[in-house]
Amino acid sequence: MLPRFIPWLAALLATLPATVFAWQDCPPAGEVGGVARFHCLLSHEIQLTGHLDYELALADAARHAGDPTYAAIVLERIVARHPLQAGARLDLVIVSLDIGDNLTAARHLAVLRATPNPPPLVIALIQRLEQSLKPADKSFDTRPRFQGTVGLGYDTNPNLGVVADAIDLIINGSPLTLVPDGSLAPQAAFFAGASAGVEYSYSAKGLLSASGMVREYEGLSNEDSYAVTANLYHFLRDNRHLEAVVADFRTSEGLYLSRIGLGARQHLGHCRCSTLGVLVDHLRGSEASTEATRLRLELETTRELGLARFMLSSSVGYDHQPEAGWGDTLGLRLGGDALVQMGKVKGSMGLSLYKGWDDSPYSPLFGSRQRDLERGTVRLGLAYPVVEGAEVFVDWSYSRQQSGIVLFDYDRHVSALGLRLSF
Repeated sequence: MLPRFIPWLAALLATLPATVFAWQDCPPAGEVGGVARFHCLLSHEIQLTGHLDYELALADAARHAGDPTYAAIVLERIVARHPLQAGARLDLVIVSLDIGDNLTAARHLAVLRATPNPPPLVIALIQRLEQSLKPADKSFDTRPRFQGTVGLGYDTNPNLGVVADAIDLIINGSPLTLVPDGSLAPQAAFFAGASAGVEYSYSAKGLLSASGMVREYEGLSNEDSYAVTANLYHFLRDNRHLEAVVADFRTSEGLYLSRIGLGARQHLGHCRCSTLGVLVDHLRGSEASTEATRLRLELETTRELGLARFMLSSSVGYDHQPEAGWGDTLGLRLGGDALVQMGKVKGSMGLSLYKGWDDSPYSPLFGSRQRDLERGTVRLGLAYPVVEGAEVFVDWSYSRQQSGIVLFDYDRHVSALGLRLSF
């Protein structure tokens, strides 16, 4: 029976991209001409980044060609996608020590130490590698990492003003048209903003982060905004992690929204570059109608191609809102982001879409009409390093929301120019 399947198998292989196999024609490992093998493998990097066998071969070739720095870059990619690749992680420790990056070596040694039942030879190697580290190199767990921004910007609609020329209402069963006055219209303004954040690894399996933000508008003090957020991530075996979040958003007029959330995520696929998450949030605002319990199912995927990184996300959420006149809301979110390195310049772009469906009409004043929000946001950004740990950035975003109730329709442009610091 085997000969019957040979033509079928040949046809199947013919449909695969030639680049998948092309790198195997490079000079074999261990022969004279290691540099030639490295450059041959390197010529296929754009097409084959993300293929585990290829990247393992590329890292090995870089080491034997005398380029441990490039080997470290490739091995970092591998362990990010394949956290269970202990061999690649051990190689990363070795090349990190070769290039003097002791902090990276210590960080990954801590992960290897937490691996259950490593072979005796690996234990001995880990112990020898640890002896080459100074105590200061091993203190990465308690070393906070800071990031902050300061900048100026312009917002065309910070108050999310009504863009409709008229609002159709129903009063006592009779139609009535209301023309919005200036207090409901969009109020453009310049603003100054700043943010600060810190990350702290309390162990090889845990990460705490906290951040704060303030934005002050010129001439619109009632739109000034403040936010504080804290996150906790705890990593488990089998590529799972737990997370918790506490957040508080305020304006100069008081509480706008607070959030408490818990979630769990599982990495999927051979490359571990996709995650499936289940999250539960409790939301509370300044009005009773904003109180909600939200259940979300999220799927996120990350891919790298050369110097570009792409992230896609989708989620389905259900908001239980017992005090809202429009009832519960089912929401669908889709998003995509791209980060591209162009020499020293980093470019970013993003797109997010949201569609919501309410249970009930919004209010008797609007008859049988429902909110059923539709919202889209486009983001563009550029960043350029000026000194180590500092870069200037320019960002722009455009948001548009439409609804069955014109009170919720708006357009908004936000532009910002600033300095981002990290240390």
